[in-house]
Amino acid sequence: MTNIVVRASRPPVSLRLSPRSLGVGVILVLACVALVVVALSIGSTEVMDPARVLRALFGDPEADDAFAVRELRLPRVLAGLIVGCALGMSGALFQGV
Repeated sequence: MTNIVVRASRPPVSLRLSPRSLGVGVILVLACVALVVVALSIGSTEVMDPARVLRALFGDPEADDAFAVRELRLPRVLAGLIVGCALGMSGALFQGV
């Protein structure tokens, strides 16, 4: 299989990616975005459809949905993402040691 090579002259940096790893990375990022939207739509008040979640995130800041999504659910989801990334990186570092 052919590799994708990216080179920059200043600073001298080279990056080699296989198409399979690039495809898996893109799929995982899209799955993570979909799971964030699902996590933002589920809460104690009511279940929102994805269109309402996106409107609450990027649309009218005065709506009740915007408060529930931005102030209550978004910090919880972002904290979960950050903690998950930190645990994954610490596991990878521990295996490397």
